Amino acid sequence: MEIVLLGTGAALPTKSRCTSATALIRLGEILLFDCGEGTQVQFQKAQLKPGKLSRIFISHFHGDHFYGLIGLLTSMQLNGRQKPLFLYGPKGLSEYLSFMQKMSLFTLGYPITVCEVENDLEENIWDFKEYSITALPLNHRILTLGFRLEEKPRPGKFDIKKAEQLSIPDGPLRASLQNGETVVLPNGKEIKPTQVLGLERPGQTVAICLDSRPCQNSVRLARNAD
Repeated sequence: MEIVLLGTGAALPTKSRCTSATALIRLGEILLFDCGEGTQVQFQKAQLKPGKLSRIFISHFHGDHFYGLIGLLTSMQLNGRQKPLFLYGPKGLSEYLSFMQKMSLFTLGYPITVCEVENDLEENIWDFKEYSITALPLNHRILTLGFRLEEKPRPGKFDIKKAEQLSIPDGPLRASLQNGETVVLPNGKEIKPTQVLGLERPGQTVAICLDSRPCQNSVRLARNAD
């Protein structure tokens, strides 16, 4: 997992700092947390490909955290994006996108799913195949979300020597075992993943807490993070 700080400035951009945007790269996908003005330019400078964006999380509706969103979305449209994109943020995000499309008379040729967080949120958890993301409200003038990404445990390392001792041929059967699946050898013998895999490896945890006064939810999100 890699974190790229695309924008670390305050409310106003400067010559050396853009407004808020953080890219998290893992296993070929990019997750973007906030999308301040100029984020798509920062993608180019960092040599990141917007086409690999899978999810965008908006912490709150102050301009320095989301004014770059429409430009990024429309640029991906112009570049022929077809892959679905998921957007997450406070209630009102879907209305904002609809309004901008109406005003600018543009349509997006790729599917967008918007997941909104209600204003009375206490905790929100999005659970995905390889990780989960928790959102908690922080202490700011308007509803502002902090985020915590937790990778799920990964299978242990594959023991090639044990696989050879068990006469497991190289190829799809070994790949299935590595993915945690039980397999049956050509001779009819059943092999469980625990017979060839080491102990589970814990995933990494990242917390992203932006505009906020000190608060307990920031502590909760950051506790034991890497």
